[in-house]
Amino acid sequence: NEFNARLNAAISDKHKASLSFLLLQNEFNLERESVPNNFTRTDKISLVNMGFSAFLHSNWTRRFSSSLTLVSSGYEQTATTEHQNLQKTVQYKSSLFQNELTDYRLQLEGSYHLSDSFMLKAGYNLHQHSVDYINRGSDTNNTSFNQDVRSTGLIHSPYVNLLSTIRRVSLNAGLRFNYFDLMKQTSVEPRVIMTFKAATPLRLKASAGYQKQFLTQVSGVSIESIGGVENQLWLLANGSTIPE
Repeated sequence: NEFNARLNAAISDKHKASLSFLLLQNEFNLERESVPNNFTRTDKISLVNMGFSAFLHSNWTRRFSSSLTLVSSGYEQTATTEHQNLQKTVQYKSSLFQNELTDYRLQLEGSYHLSDSFMLKAGYNLHQHSVDYINRGSDTNNTSFNQDVRSTGLIHSPYVNLLSTIRRVSLNAGLRFNYFDLMKQTSVEPRVIMTFKAATPLRLKASAGYQKQFLTQVSGVSIESIGGVENQLWLLANGSTIPE
């Protein structure tokens, strides 16, 4: 299932706003049965993606403008397995795996036109990651396990960008500072993008930068799902067991 909507509004000549919403839902079910072996297995997996954003842009003067962005997004994966075999000692077992990721982001940015060829942008970005991981199982031998990992981290990111266009050459150079409170770590991230219009249909582009991502996918985790669908686990970096 998919649903998305967007609303654009011109509040005044200087202020424009927009709202958007997105919802994606997918479910997979698989049931296998072997009558001679008294064997049945049922697998179910559910994937949900949801997002909401609000944007406000304001032109205060001919040279200065600002924008405010609010974003909320969520991802949830739930997989269940039920296994029954009457010919074995462990006749019934079940498992539940759930990985939930929630993001909130606030961004405030100001833009100032220094001249017709140069523009300066500066802003602040506040990002919150929340990750929940649940893995549970049980069987008829009263053997069970329960793993529940929950973590939340804030990333504070002031940044500045200089944009210029001189004839056929466009340059976007910036510097970003990140502070991740979960690891109490600060990083400096320079970035640059250069574009050259060689001809009307031809454009050359080169970019370089340094970037850290504190939210990561861990592969190789033993997650039982249909055909291995979505068998990677989202986790927050902690600087030791989970890399950044």
